[in-house]
Amino acid sequence: CYIRALEFTGSPFRNADGSLTDAQKRGEKIFNDPKVGCSECHPGESSDLKALYSDAQTHDVGTGRVGVKGFRSTPGKVYNLKALEAGEDPYGEESDTPIIGLDLVKEFDTPTLRDIYASGTYFHDGSARTLVDTINNSVNEKDAHGRTSHLSAQELDDLVEFMKAL
Repeated sequence: CYIRALEFTGSPFRNADGSLTDAQKRGEKIFNDPKVGCSECHPGESSDLKALYSDAQTHDVGTGRVGVKGFRSTPGKVYNLKALEAGEDPYGEESDTPIIGLDLVKEFDTPTLRDIYASGTYFHDGSARTLVDTINNSVNEKDAHGRTSHLSAQELDDLVEFMKAL
C-alpha cells in the first residue's frame, strides 16, 4: 500500500511535548464520535504517531464525479482542468450543461490524514480549499463526507484543530 511507505514529519500544531491541546482533545472526541463518523474511514489513535488515519478503502463522499472535460465540484460550477494547467483559477465557470461522463467514477481512495495541515486543496477534485471546507456544508452536502451538519461552529473549529495535530 502506497501510504504505508510515506514518512510523516509530526505536527507543529501540537504542544511542545507532543501532546494535544485542549481544543485538539475536544476535536478528537468529535472525530471518534460514531454520530459524526470521521473514524469510520479514517481510523487511528492520536498517541500512535504511525497511525495512517485511513482505512485504505474507497468511498463515495459525494464530492463530484470525474468527467471527460473536468470535475463538477458544486452544482452549477465546473472545475476546469485546462484552466488549472494554464495557471488560471479553475473554479467559477457557471454552467447548466451536463458534463459528459460525470458518473464514470464515484468512489475514491481514502487518503491518510497524517500531515494534512501541510497539504491542500482537499478531496480528489480540489473542491475543498481548506480543512474547514472538508467538514462544513459548503462542500459536504447532505453529510456525505462525515455527518457534521449538526456541529456548532466551535465543534467544527475543534475538529479542524485535531486534524491539524495529525
